[in-house]
Amino acid sequence: MDTINDLVHTLFQQEYEAKAGQSGSYSLTVDVSSLFTSSSKQAPVASPFYLPSPPKKGPHISQMQMVQGIQTRLSPSLFFALTGMANVQGMGGYGIANLTLQHNLSRDQALSYTVLVGARSKVAVELTQALTSSLQGSVSLGYGRQGAEVELKLLQQLSDKLMGTISVSLDEVVNCILHGEYNTQYSRSIVEMFVGRDLGMKLSHLHTLNKKEGTKAKITLNGGISDLSVEGMIGKDLTPFSKMNCVVVLGMKGISLKLKYQRGGMNFTLPIILSNTISNVWALLTAFSVPLILSGGWWYWNRSTQSTREKK
Repeated sequence: MDTINDLVHTLFQQEYEAKAGQSGSYSLTVDVSSLFTSSSKQAPVASPFYLPSPPKKGPHISQMQMVQGIQTRLSPSLFFALTGMANVQGMGGYGIANLTLQHNLSRDQALSYTVLVGARSKVAVELTQALTSSLQGSVSLGYGRQGAEVELKLLQQLSDKLMGTISVSLDEVVNCILHGEYNTQYSRSIVEMFVGRDLGMKLSHLHTLNKKEGTKAKITLNGGISDLSVEGMIGKDLTPFSKMNCVVVLGMKGISLKLKYQRGGMNFTLPIILSNTISNVWALLTAFSVPLILSGGWWYWNRSTQSTREKK
C-alpha cells in the first residue's frame, strides 16, 4: 500500500511537468489472495491514515487512488500547476491538494511557491539555480503541521550519458539520497542509495528489446529495512501516444501484478495482490503466466500487422 509520503512525493514530482495541459493517474488495487488457499493473513499497516475494514472472504477492491493535475503557463516566465489526490481504502479515505507557482527569474534561476492542504498541510519556497553548464542546485524551505523542513539538492551532469544527484532533507529525521543514472540509446541504468527513514539501495536496468516494435524489459532490485523485493517488467509502445507495461513483484510483502496503461498524460494502473507470502506456488505460476501471455499476444499482433502492411 502507498504511504502518505509516497503520495506527497507523487504530487511534488508532477508539479514540475513544464507543459500546458492536463495529466492524471488512476489506480485500482484488487486483492485476489483469497483465491490461493495457502496465502497468509495480511499484516496490519502501521499508518495513521489507514482505517481497517471488516475481513472479506473473496476478491475485493482494497484501495482506490486518483491524482489529477492541471498545468498551464501564465506567461513566458510564470508556470502554474494545480494537483489533487484522493485515496480510499476500506471504510475511510483522505485527500491532498497541491498548488504550485513557478517563476523563472532568469534562464539559470527559478523560484517556486507551493501550498499543500488536506491530509497534510504545508507551505514551501524553493530556489533552483544553475551553478555551471553541468551543475544545478536547489534549496527548499517548508513549514507545516510537522514543523519546519529543509531540503538541499545538487544535480551534476557528468557526461552525455551519466548523471548524478544528491539530496539531503531535514524534517523529523535527516534523509540522504544518492542517485546515479546512466542512459544510452537503448538502455537506462539507475543506482540509488538512501539513508534516513529507511536504509538501503535500489538498482534498476531498462533495456529496449526492439526499438522498431517498441518493446522493452526492466529489472529492479529493492533492498532496505522496510522492503526487500524484485520487480520484473515488460512493456510495449502500442501507438506513438500510448504504451502498456506489466510488472511482476516478488518480495517481503508477497506476490503482486501491476498492469499499467498510459496514453498521453493519463495513467491507468491496476495492481493485483495475488498472495501475501512469496511461497505460494499457484500465485507464482499466475504471476509469471500473465506477462508470458501478453508477450505472445504482442508478438502475434506485430506479425499480423506487419503482414497487413506488406500486402498493401
